[in-house]
Amino acid sequence: MEGRQGLPKRASDGFKSGRAFGPAMALDPVCGTPVNPHSAFWMIWYKGTPYYFCGEECQMAFDRKPEEYRERALERRENERIY
Repeated sequence: MEGRQGLPKRASDGFKSGRAFGPAMALDPVCGTPVNPHSAFWMIWYKGTPYYFCGEECQMAFDRKPEEYRERALERRENERIY
């Protein structure tokens, strides 16, 4: 069902795969919150890959166990891959 000017009536109708249409969002590797990489304040480069965080607590958790969260992020990407 479409609303005014062909836009979706409900906000959830404008989402695809849990993401709004627009800029690509990164996922916080600790809590899984979507983070805009263009405006993220908390960020770490680890083994050549940037990781973005929703807040300082998640960045500090990543700092304590970076390899654990890196593995989780790799597994999540592998599970989301479309063949």
